[in-house]
Amino acid sequence: RATGGVGFLFSDILGHQSLSVFLQANGTIKDIGGGVFYSNQENRMDYRVGLSHQPSAFGRVGVNPNTGNLVQIVQRVFRTQVGTQASYPFSQTNRLEVGLGGTRYGFDITAREFNQLGRSIERDVGTSRDPIYFGRASLAYVGDFSSSGLTSPLQGGRYRFQVTPQFGSRNYVSILSDYRRYVYREPVTFAIRGLHRGNYGAGQFRGELTDSFVRETLGDPYQTGFVRGYGFNSIFEEPKCRQQGICEVGRLVGTRMALGSVEVRLPLLGPEVLGLASFEYLPTDLVLFADAGVAWTNEDLTELSFSSNTIRQFGGADPTRTGTVPAEPVTSAGVSARVNVLGAVVLEAFYARTFQRTKNWDFGLILRPGW
Repeated sequence: RATGGVGFLFSDILGHQSLSVFLQANGTIKDIGGGVFYSNQENRMDYRVGLSHQPSAFGRVGVNPNTGNLVQIVQRVFRTQVGTQASYPFSQTNRLEVGLGGTRYGFDITAREFNQLGRSIERDVGTSRDPIYFGRASLAYVGDFSSSGLTSPLQGGRYRFQVTPQFGSRNYVSILSDYRRYVYREPVTFAIRGLHRGNYGAGQFRGELTDSFVRETLGDPYQTGFVRGYGFNSIFEEPKCRQQGICEVGRLVGTRMALGSVEVRLPLLGPEVLGLASFEYLPTDLVLFADAGVAWTNEDLTELSFSSNTIRQFGGADPTRTGTVPAEPVTSAGVSARVNVLGAVVLEAFYARTFQRTKNWDFGLILRPGW
């Protein structure tokens, strides 16, 4: 079994037109993927087109009850995408973006059974479910007049307002509204952010695979919205979750979410013109923050609550697993440090006081620059 990949980038001498190609393999013909992308930035209106096919494999081991032999089961998801996007700048700080595209998700299961002598027989079980299809069209107005700091923007602002109708295996309209403002008062930056993501027309959770395409969360640090102190992994480590299987994350999930954040950023280490202490090799910001977020399904905002009770259970007989998720906000405040590691990655370590968890304080690490 051989794995690996290769990629090529071709461009004219000025970089106005570029063509990128990649190919990856992961052992079998089914696991071969690749893509080709072309972009043209020669004129005022830029445009890009692309096509890709990317398999993902997930494995588990079981036992054949009839023979007692070990069975290795490999489940594959094939994501095939095609799309085009164009952007037209009105000025150096704002632009209009339009896009069209489609995605197909295919599924496959392969079982390999091993006998007592170590010999194996591969059985192609076939598709595990019907393919999922989505077509999309997007329109966005984008602005960026910010100046970069050590680990996050220093001053100015950013915004993105986007509408994306999705149609196919599930029909809905995705709305994104993201506004950020930074005010610099030497040596401190005051930052504020308002964010809303919603999948309108998606209805309630149905207990289907398509739910994952309309689900918005506040507990994943690498998603658009995240309330520090309420990470899923942190909640899953609680004794009640590990020992009793009651993982109380329902309040963090919905088809729509809204998030507000404020930060006070102080450059501790960095170049002499920015940092309180001159140390250019490990730029560091100290941050005071406060986060507040709410996730909900449908337009029901009648059950707002800031109680300090535990987060509503997600699972078992609780209706939040397949029904309406009440709009119950979660809030936190605390301190964090962002470190720019060799100019390659920004690491944030935070210590948050949570107000809607039985665990009052939570520590976490995130690999991402500040918003």
